[in-house]
This record gives sequence, structure tokens and C-alpha cells, in this order.
Amino acid sequence: MKTPDIRANSISLIPYPSPLTPYPVPSEAVMRLIRLFIVIAFQVLVAAVPAQAQYSQKELQQNPVFNSVTIGTVQPTPVVKSLSSYGAAGNGKYNTSGDANGLQAGATDDTTAITAWLAARKATNSTGGHEGGSGYLFLPSNVFWITGAFTVNDHYTTIFGQGYGASMIHANVSGGNQATPVLTFQKGITGNAFNDLLSGGGLQDLTLKTDNSSIRNIALNLEYVEKMRFRDLQIEGFGVSAIEYWGWEGYLENIHILGAGALQTNTSNLSNTGVIYFGPQDATNPNYTANGVANNTIVNGLDMSGCYGTWLYFNSYTGQTAGIQINRFTAETSPGTDAGGIDNVPIIYANKADMVGISDMQFQVNTTGVTRSSHWLRMDGATSQLSIGPNSVVSMNPTSGITTRVTQRLADFAFVNQSDAILNLGTGFTLADKSDSIGYQQTGGEPPLFTGTGTVNFQGLRVQVLDTSLGSYRRATNVFARTLNATGDMHYESYITTGAYHRYYRFDSGVVTYFSNSLPTTFDHWLVGDKVQYGTSGVAPGGYSGMVCTQSGNTGTLSGVTGTTTGAPTYTITVNNASTLLVGDYIALAGGASVNVISAINGNTLTVQLTEPNNVTNGALSFYGPIWEGYGAIQ
Repeated sequence: MKTPDIRANSISLIPYPSPLTPYPVPSEAVMRLIRLFIVIAFQVLVAAVPAQAQYSQKELQQNPVFNSVTIGTVQPTPVVKSLSSYGAAGNGKYNTSGDANGLQAGATDDTTAITAWLAARKATNSTGGHEGGSGYLFLPSNVFWITGAFTVNDHYTTIFGQGYGASMIHANVSGGNQATPVLTFQKGITGNAFNDLLSGGGLQDLTLKTDNSSIRNIALNLEYVEKMRFRDLQIEGFGVSAIEYWGWEGYLENIHILGAGALQTNTSNLSNTGVIYFGPQDATNPNYTANGVANNTIVNGLDMSGCYGTWLYFNSYTGQTAGIQINRFTAETSPGTDAGGIDNVPIIYANKADMVGISDMQFQVNTTGVTRSSHWLRMDGATSQLSIGPNSVVSMNPTSGITTRVTQRLADFAFVNQSDAILNLGTGFTLADKSDSIGYQQTGGEPPLFTGTGTVNFQGLRVQVLDTSLGSYRRATNVFARTLNATGDMHYESYITTGAYHRYYRFDSGVVTYFSNSLPTTFDHWLVGDKVQYGTSGVAPGGYSGMVCTQSGNTGTLSGVTGTTTGAPTYTITVNNASTLLVGDYIALAGGASVNVISAINGNTLTVQLTEPNNVTNGALSFYGPIWEGYGAIQ
């Protein structure tokens, strides 16, 4: 059988009936005519289709949603509705003096125009469930003042502007709607879990803002949604929440949130929401009980500044909010006065939240003269698990000066409250408290940085504290409460311009190993089982590889501390200065009991575990030292 002679790069438009009798291949000139005919016919067909976009070609080209069309690529014409076609004035102008976040008088309320604009979008097929498409809604570059609230209830509705700071919606209160979200994405509340779920769409390149004189509480409410996308947004000044997110498989990118959360409320040192709240919001929604979680969502690029109360809140009603990953997170608190107790709620709160991660984080806590009795992180709820790091830093940065101890910035760093809660700190996570402001002047002395009864895992943790020569009383053995299951290695560094120290410790389920060539002399608290592991210069033939604590006690030397007891036998000792003491310290009062343990500190009054048998006046108070014994004999 003879193979057909088909020239390279030629296209046969007529099928061969048989390989034995091929039709002749058209000449190159004929092929050029055929191609030209196809192009002209396509252009005629396109010209016959009515235009659907209701905004200028310039507006289309300026927005990154559509400006990447490649020449020669055939794409369907997007269905786009521009707000400028619906009578919106967009004439808001910000004050040049006084409240810079407020608008000048004379702005037109664009609530009616935006309502009509949203209603004009392409509707989803009512029987489609998750099918259909709502097209795109374009917000031009202006400030649109509104006093109303809006709901998007169709799938795949995308609202986009020309950039945050350019396309802006400024919301104020009207008719008692302070607590009503400005913009809600919600399909329905019929109780049909499938049909009520809103799919696709989102926001891009715009700003949602309120002001100090007429604050709206919530900017964006995502109520039972999936597969939504939010990019390049700025949300500013809202009283309670910038974003309430009850959804799945979402994506948020380059989100900026400023000055939100000041109107959150403190109930037993907890807020009931967050500036960003992951989890179900509306308990009246029939899907709340069966699907009360938020899952599998990525946040790439989150910047928060000057917010209040709880910044990130991970919560669930049933099951667990899980699979939330935040990458590239930068945040900075602003110095100021306590906002009605709201500074005493945890900055980050996880309740029944599993597989939640934060990485590449830089979080700076600034405060001047404000006692903040909160945790940076609190974890509650069964089997909560949160991972932070690597490449993450939390820094206490008092604006009054690095080495100035003025007030308490936090009560402690992390409170892992539940026994089955797990906090994982990635390689190189750094906690910098360069003024020892965490727990400063707290009743009972400075508490551990990490408290609770759960588990903390870490690798290469760096803890930076004020040097003892500058008045620090922080102890390496008190970084983790002994009630925690703490496991990992820690670099403990002092902050001072010259002569700083660096010490290395390892924790194994709360048991401490200190790596050194000699026994410690620092202010520290040692329990039975703690170890000192010698280095190469600390070992010799006939000696030991290290020492193990066989009797709990304290190292370091108390200086100038005296104690008085009256009405002996008694469980109280009054001291002249309790600033260097901590609950759990082993002490001895000259003329009193040979050893005792502090169980509580209230001002300069110590409560001890054992009775003091004698009345003592200004007896010298000292630490009761630990007993060490060698292990790992060297032959």
C-alpha cells in the first residue's frame, strides 16, 4: 500500500475515502483563501452580537480582572454592570481637618443606586443550585457614600473596583442599622444545605470604610459560602468586625484592615467575635447546627494595624473550624487608652479550631501607659491545634523605650487552656519582650510566658528578654508553666547593648535540660528530674556527663530581702520586697522553717505551703537551693 504524499504543514479539509485513492491536497494559495474566509466570517458573527458591557473600554482595560487578554485568544464578552450607569453620584470628599475619616457635608447618599446596580446583575437559574453566573459589577474610582445595607444572593457575583483608595464605599449608620453588615453574601436560609450554599464571586480592588462619628459595626459578612475570592481590599474603622467568614474553599489575598474592633465587648475577658471571624455567625440560620464550621481557606497577605479587641477569632459550633492557613501576616497595635476593657481579651483566639496555621508573621505590640491584661493567644475547645511559623516574630515594643519598664503589655503570651489543645511553633519562632513587660507587676510575680495545661511543641524557639543588669526578673525555667506539656529546644537571649548572654535549653514534656559547662547560678527554679548537660569543657575522665536535680529548689542569691512572721504558727510571711519572688519558689526564712514553698503572692505578703513555726522580725530571706547528683559516669 502506497502512503499518501501529504506535504508538511498542509491541512486536508476533505477526508480521504481510502488511503489508496487520496484526494489531491489543496494548493497553498487555496489554503490562504480558505483561512481569510474563516476570519471574515468570524468577525461578521461577532459584530452581530449585541454588546453587553455597560462601561467604557477604558474602564475595562484599567482593571486587572480583564486587562490580560492576549491578542489572538478568543474569550467570551464578560457581563459587566458599571455603577456609573445607575445614577450613583460618587461625590464623597474626606475632611481636610478634624476627623480625617469623616466625609464633608453635601455628599449624595448612593444607597438607592447601589441597590439598583446589584439588582441588575445577571440572575442565576433558580433551579440551578450551583450553576449559572452573575457576571461582574464595576465600581468606578470615586467615594460612594451609603447609609444602607446590601445582600448578594446569586452565585459567581464579583464586584471589582480600580484599587483600594480609588474605588471606595463609605458607610454610616441610619435607622438603627449600626449592627447590620454593610455587604452580605448569602444565598438563602431555607434549611436546604445544598441550595443555601452560595458559590463563587467575591470582591477586588476597593475599600470599605466607616468613620468615627457614625460607626458601622460590620463591613463584610460571608454567610455560608464557598469558593469565593477576595483580593486587594482595604477595610477601615468598623466597630466590631471587618470580615465575618463562614465558608469553605475560599481565597483571600492582600487584605488591609485598619482601626477595627473598638466596639467589641468584653465578657469574662473574652470577646464573642473578632476583627476577622472564622466560623458561623447567625445562630438563627437553619444550617448553623449541622454545618457550623469554616474550612479549607487560604489567606495570602494580611496586614492589620491599630485594631482593638480580638483580631483573629477561629470558632466553630459543631465539629471544628479547620484548614485555615494565613501566610505573610503583618500586624501592629497602636498605643492608646484601654477601650472599655476590650484590651483585656485575647488578641488571637482559637476555640475548637484544628489545623489552623499562620506563617511568615511579624506582629508588634505597642503600648504606652496602658495595662493590657490579655493573652496574645488563647486556645480553648476540644482538640484545638494551631501552628505558627516558621519565620515569625512577636515583639513587645514599648514606645516609651526598649529598656524602660513602665506597664504590662500582656498578662502572658499564650494560654493553652485545654489539656488536649496543641500549639506548634515553627523553626526559629521568636518572642521578643525586650522590656520584660509581659506579666509586669502582676499579682504573684511575673507569670510564665506560656501557661495552661495543653501541649506546646517548638523547634529552635528564640526568647529575647531584658538583661538582669537592667532589672529583669524573667527566668528561663519559667518561660513555660510546668503544668504544660512543653517539648522542644529554646535559645534564651538577653537584650542589652553589651555583654548580652545566650543560653540553650531543651524541654521534654516539661522537664528542663540546661546545656552548660557548670551548674547554674542564675535566678531559676529547678524541679526533680531537671538536668544540666555538660559540654566538652565540662567533662573529664572519672567525672559525669551532667547533673540531675534530685531535690527541687532555686538557684541564685536573694539580696536585701527580709521577712516577718506574727501569730506563729502561720502560713504568711510579710517581706520588704517581693519583686524578685515567684509562686513556687523554694525559700528559707532565718529563724523560721528550714524550707518552704510560696503558694501565693499578694503585694508583699507571701502565702506558703508549710507553717512557719516561729515569730520572726526582719529575718533574712534566702532561696533554698536544689540538690544535684551526677549522671552518665565517664570512665
